[in-house]
Amino acid sequence: MPSLDSMTLEEVDVPRRDISQFEVEEVAFESGDQDNAYPSVGMAGAGAGAQDSVAFQQLEEARQLLVDGEDDQAAALLEPLASASDGMIREEALALMERFGLT
Repeated sequence: MPSLDSMTLEEVDVPRRDISQFEVEEVAFESGDQDNAYPSVGMAGAGAGAQDSVAFQQLEEARQLLVDGEDDQAAALLEPLASASDGMIREEALALMERFGLT
């Protein structure tokens, strides 16, 4: 018997389903994170100073720490960013702190 890797779809005995029996429902979810609202660390280098690049890296690290359940470590990174002179960094840090109950 040949292996599945060497068989064509016609040779594989798989029951076919009539897809007309399926209904399609469009589902939309509210954005839970502002991934598209803020530039990534890679984008931070384009026109941003070294300090801003470090701040973007800290934001991304804090996000990962929050996902991993390391709230105390994330808070230690976010607290100084919450008073940053860059409004985008400050707003994101405050939003993360609020969303995860770190305020």
